[in-house]
Amino acid sequence: MKEISWHRPKNWFLKEVNASDADKRMIDFYREYVTENPETIKRIITEILESKDPILYHCTAGKDRTGITTALILTILKFDKETIYNEYLLSNNYRKNLVQKRLCLANTLHFLYPKMDLQVLEKLSWVEKRYLDAAFEEINKKYGSTDAYIQQVLGISEAKRSEYIQKFTY
Repeated sequence: MKEISWHRPKNWFLKEVNASDADKRMIDFYREYVTENPETIKRIITEILESKDPILYHCTAGKDRTGITTALILTILKFDKETIYNEYLLSNNYRKNLVQKRLCLANTLHFLYPKMDLQVLEKLSWVEKRYLDAAFEEINKKYGSTDAYIQQVLGISEAKRSEYIQKFTY
């Protein structure tokens, strides 16, 4: 099995933030991720869709970049928006125990690190529909539609898309 992993830039969250700041930064991250470095997304998605072998792909938390990538793959395969969003939001279910443990630990350690904003940690721990909305809205704003993004940015023609749909859904 092949593995693809990628990481956020190290300084993406260096400044001190509060909960509303964290929320805005998450939305900004989703907007920027789909448009700022399209070659990376193209390479990852192409490698996944072209592989003859199973591929494990993930990011540090397994929810944001992985979630966006999966949403784009499901869009390429012409899944409906409800299914795409339901799949994306499943991260909250699968990560629930881990997140609750981390939040409990952070709360316990809060007396040692009183400057730590627990609401920021909470905000960074979950995925939200609004985050994925921001990514798709940015694609639509910059490229006109997800179909145009798929063709222009990802370089996937309608014929190739049909081939992927056949490969992955039948």
